[in-house]
Amino acid sequence: MPKAKPPTVTDPAAELSGLTASQASLRDRQASLAAETEIAVARRRELLISGTDPAALADAERTCRDLEGTTLAITDALAEIERRITDCRARIAVANEKAEREATAAGLERDAGAIVAATKPVAEAVAALVKAHKGLASAISGRAAAIHDPRLDSAPSAIASSFMLGELLTALPSLDLVDGSSPIFPGHPPERIQAGHAAARAETLALQLREKAAAVQVGEASVKLPAFETVVPIVQAPRDEVWVYVSTPCFYRLGETKVMVTPSYLSLPVPVALRAIEFECASREPDDAWRRSQRDAGWASITSHSYSWDECVDLDLDLDAHRAAESARLTAEARTAAAA
Repeated sequence: MPKAKPPTVTDPAAELSGLTASQASLRDRQASLAAETEIAVARRRELLISGTDPAALADAERTCRDLEGTTLAITDALAEIERRITDCRARIAVANEKAEREATAAGLERDAGAIVAATKPVAEAVAALVKAHKGLASAISGRAAAIHDPRLDSAPSAIASSFMLGELLTALPSLDLVDGSSPIFPGHPPERIQAGHAAARAETLALQLREKAAAVQVGEASVKLPAFETVVPIVQAPRDEVWVYVSTPCFYRLGETKVMVTPSYLSLPVPVALRAIEFECASREPDDAWRRSQRDAGWASITSHSYSWDECVDLDLDLDAHRAAESARLTAEARTAAAA
């Protein structure tokens, strides 16, 4: 007895591509048939009106029937294609959701394994630290302890602990005896870190991660899991100013607004001052150009001599845009540093 062939497994994405191609082809054929049918119906109408050529009328009737039958078949086929496309898209959505859940669960499993593995060097380092602490404590004699603490309240081991913690805090400024990983509730002080081996705590965390992975896989937990992110504030560009000697009237922009700078000794935002110096409209020290501008203005104040915009040099600087770009650059640098 011949074996039955196994059912063909079709890739839903490939199936959807084939269906949409068939749909487009049939829609083109449907539009063409509509035009052909309109012509055939018009010919039949004229033959019916004239009534002079029965053979031609019979031929026109057959043509109309054939076209209308083909049109109905194509309409039926398009309806079936639409149903299959809907079904195919639903299967793709289910497959995508399953893949996303499996990827999230696999990531949690990797996290669990990595945390457990990473605690082994911690345990080794702590063992070495314990040995070093004992060596330091034994090196501190009773006399040395009394000199360190004349009140005689600190044992050599306590002094060694103080030295060790100071070294740790220097190497790890973020180290604190307050458990930053424990939940803090309003009105309750944060918990203190309790004695315990890192490996045991890592195994507990790994178990929690694997439980969450299992819940994600079966759909009991969302794939959109919360994640801690270091918050880096937006760094504002500095708004320092510098005093310069302006010898040539010029202007810069604040968005759409022009800001005129007239010859005088005045304080300008640093980007404006640097651009004015670059365009030889200003200098850091009084020069001949500045003195000449003051003589030409009659050594008047900056408000007593008016200038038209045409007399002013365009510094080609939008201070608002410059500050925004500088803030973005400084913020990006801060984020890069925080991620390092």
